[in-house]
Amino acid sequence: MVCVMLDRRTCGRLGAAMCAVLVFGVAPGRAQLLDPNEDGLRPPMQRVETSGATVLRLFHQPVSPGDPVVAARAVLASVSGAAHLEGMDLRPRRVLRAHGVTVVRFDRYAFDLPVLSAAVNVRFDSQMRAESVILAAGSEAVEPPPVEPIEAPRASAVRALGWVAARPVGTRLVAFDDGEIVRATWEIEVQGALHERAFVYFDARSGDEIARKSILRHDHGRVWDPNPVASDDMPIDVELQNLTSNRFLTGRYVRAQSCDPGGAGSCVPTQRAVADAEGHWLYDPDEPSYEDEFVETNLYHHSDVVAGYFRDTHAFEWTCCDSSSIIEAIGNYVERGGRPYDNAFYSPSACSRDQCAIMAFGQGNRIDFGYDGDVVYHEFTHGIVDVTANLDMFIIDRELGISYEPGALNEGYSDYFSSTITGDPQLADYVSSGGGGGEASLRDLSSGLVCPGDLFGEVHADGTIWGGALWTVRERIGAEKADAVAFAALLTLSPTATLDEAATLVVSTAEMLDALDDSDRAAVTAVMEERGLLGCRRIVPIEEGRAHGGYSGVEFATGSLGAGVVPLHYSIEIPVDATSLTIRIRNLTPAGVYDLYLKTGSPVAYIGPRTPGLIGDTSFEAARVVALREGTDYPLPRCQTLYMALRATDLNTAGQSIYTIAAEIERSGDLSAECPVIMEDAGMDPDAGTVEDAGVAEDAGTEPPADEGGCGCRILGAGAPDPASSAAGLGLFALLMWRRVRRR
Repeated sequence: MVCVMLDRRTCGRLGAAMCAVLVFGVAPGRAQLLDPNEDGLRPPMQRVETSGATVLRLFHQPVSPGDPVVAARAVLASVSGAAHLEGMDLRPRRVLRAHGVTVVRFDRYAFDLPVLSAAVNVRFDSQMRAESVILAAGSEAVEPPPVEPIEAPRASAVRALGWVAARPVGTRLVAFDDGEIVRATWEIEVQGALHERAFVYFDARSGDEIARKSILRHDHGRVWDPNPVASDDMPIDVELQNLTSNRFLTGRYVRAQSCDPGGAGSCVPTQRAVADAEGHWLYDPDEPSYEDEFVETNLYHHSDVVAGYFRDTHAFEWTCCDSSSIIEAIGNYVERGGRPYDNAFYSPSACSRDQCAIMAFGQGNRIDFGYDGDVVYHEFTHGIVDVTANLDMFIIDRELGISYEPGALNEGYSDYFSSTITGDPQLADYVSSGGGGGEASLRDLSSGLVCPGDLFGEVHADGTIWGGALWTVRERIGAEKADAVAFAALLTLSPTATLDEAATLVVSTAEMLDALDDSDRAAVTAVMEERGLLGCRRIVPIEEGRAHGGYSGVEFATGSLGAGVVPLHYSIEIPVDATSLTIRIRNLTPAGVYDLYLKTGSPVAYIGPRTPGLIGDTSFEAARVVALREGTDYPLPRCQTLYMALRATDLNTAGQSIYTIAAEIERSGDLSAECPVIMEDAGMDPDAGTVEDAGVAEDAGTEPPADEGGCGCRILGAGAPDPASSAAGLGLFALLMWRRVRRR
């Protein structure tokens, strides 16, 4: 989100423009230098446009000591013109501190309503000098109320989700930014079972539904350290810390419970584990079991471990609502009717109802997710991200469509901190192995994935790119310094942060921290550049001979606001001697019908929720195999870049899907070949081209590659009528990890 800063002497020798190139590792146009000082050494302000936010580098401007909020307001007043803040209603949300960094986070308001995911953050260094201002991208146009009555939307929200015994549990007016305009919107929270919790948004003027969003993220005791696989099936006895009860597993940070499967059709949390006469909780594992007290002991211990890590390492304690700071950890979790639940999830606090956050760990068909300490650390970190950066699940990108990069950062951070606690880049061995041991892991942070080449479009898969980059930083500068950089950068992320924004922020954070030296800072920058994260966009360059995996997105984000446009775009360079290009699209799930859009020279344009949502030079319906040659109506664009975008036309009817896209180029080998003369306004037929086997499934029923993995916490959007059946339709989303390993 923020650029790295070179010292004055280096900038003076190289000049400000060259400084910007070295700092960002991208074209000079990305950094705009404003008002250089008279000595020409360094500008007092530097504007950086990332794919997710605008960053104003202030280069440690001194401010009056005192209240950070007052100081932050003074900073915002001084940059109001450059930041286009005139007339904007900003209200302080929270002051965060870690490793000498202070961040004041402001929410944006419109017509006295909070604008969802719109934030302005001001960051200060260890001496309380203003270092940067971060502005989440958002629409400037505002459409004021009137407001329609709420009764009809409340009923519609419950009907739309289709959950058994669902009920509206909260309603408020908010301002919703749909990428074009900010408008008054009813936000209706709907609750079914514990794993069924969502927001549904309705236009307060027309009453039309806008979007849906899942809220889920997904004394002595005997425990696994950290899971049965890593501990060779030998639990250990540990001293349980921070207990506040001498009977039940309730402590300073966590209350451990488990489901009562005999409850009224769903999970009724109950504290089943009780201390023995000596005040110990020495239960033995009992798996699979719906009445297993051991899981409560295991959940309490590992929740306390991860809470203690953030307290001791980052001086940051978990907080909830005013009335409580205890997170609820629920084991043996089952779905409605006592059905096994093969997953785990995090559900954030609802302070309006005085409800603290929940972590739930499923009792699945073969394994208990509460047995894996890696998963506990991962879910608890979701809670830390929730109360610091407050990352959204998706954003509306005006150029490329719906993006799930904020969710990917949430997953990547949760993976990283889970792995740094255990010291192991292999995440969730026990869950991945199905309880049977072996070498498998759910995700591997040492896999060397890069952006954009290894993007998949789904939060867990793309989160591995981010978590892996942080892990590489850890390997190069050590755990203590890497953890400090990662956490201090997290505090400043905008709610709509992208991978580009996060990488830029990590680099600048390394420059700020006193604990790092020049070699450490160079190492951090090198990792972000090697992983392609600085300046990364969701346009994947297609490599010949490689099938690139992709994901459709969820129904009521991509399917509604995103007009079905899948999260990733693609590009390929057409060589001078090319004679044909064949594009192959293959769906790997029962759902998945894709229209293909092509455009030469620039990305296919996303035009918002209007159907079809894309404008290109040409398009192909239900495309499977598309061939371009010199003689086709849409000719092969030799010597140019061809851009591609997909639209999942069955997303709202058939559900989420996974696909691969591949390209083959035939060449003449003619060394004398010349680039064709490009005529302006050639009058191409926008619907022309050659489609072979359009709409015919290729290798129908073929199983996906055998080495695909799974997901470790709840990921499905809230819009599906039955999230459990949607997950089953994708094999519990096991395909979504589409393991791609790039060993360094």
